[in-house]
Amino acid sequence: MTEETSKRTRLFSKLSVFVSVCLMLVLAFNLYFPLARKISGQDCPSLFGWRQAVVLTSSMLPALAAGDLIIIHEAASYEPGDILTYRTKGSLVTHRLQAVDPAGFVLQGDANLSADQPVQPQQVLGKMILRIPAIGQPGKWLRSLLKTLDR
Repeated sequence: MTEETSKRTRLFSKLSVFVSVCLMLVLAFNLYFPLARKISGQDCPSLFGWRQAVVLTSSMLPALAAGDLIIIHEAASYEPGDILTYRTKGSLVTHRLQAVDPAGFVLQGDANLSADQPVQPQQVLGKMILRIPAIGQPGKWLRSLLKTLDR
């Protein structure tokens, strides 16, 4: 075996380990949240300040589409333009922060004609950090199936 072939083999081996570790972390992350949701009864459990949610509606088009998986992280402060997820009336909403005023945060879906009711800081779960298009769709189907089987 030549030295160049040996270097390529070592590089491929290191790359394979890196990809495997990344895939295992993604798998663990995606297994944790449904299990934590089921065990704790929380609609959006946190892991060290990180959360995941699936976009259910088209209110944020074109930025977010139904079925997108979003990763959310808590922050000390939020700026207009940030996409925030907040809890209201037993459900989660992900909309863009338009302004901060004394009544609370003013948020609005990009595809909506009017702003939401003011949101208090304690209602906010965090800011969207990452969007993975359409990958949340199978999770939606799985949750629907699990709900059906629970009956």
